[in-house]
Amino acid sequence: MSQNGYGKQEYENRDVYEGEWEDGKYHGRGTYYYANADKFTGLWTHGVKEGDGTLFFSDGSHSRRVYRNGRLDRVQDFDLQSGKYSGVVRREDVSEGGSKSRPTIIGSPRVERVVDEAAKSSP
Repeated sequence: MSQNGYGKQEYENRDVYEGEWEDGKYHGRGTYYYANADKFTGLWTHGVKEGDGTLFFSDGSHSRRVYRNGRLDRVQDFDLQSGKYSGVVRREDVSEGGSKSRPTIIGSPRVERVVDEAAKSSP
């Protein structure tokens, strides 16, 4: 039987999803807790991230993100422990190691990680 409504799923790797489901897939608002203590809170459609969400890192930093069809489309408004960056890094603007349009944001390991994730465009 497929899960519908609100629910929680724990995985063997210690990741956890808690939120809305439809036909056994993440659908609606939900939070995915990673075993490394990071978490993503946002919108899901038919099992993939879709629209706005926020990735919270275990060190207290976070970044707002926008997903399209399960792929990271852009990252915006980094709130890092070392300071804030308000702006957008789009998937198509990311080149090897940084942003073509905003190279000055590179330097913080956390920003480099976020930009690297945008370049890989992982779901």
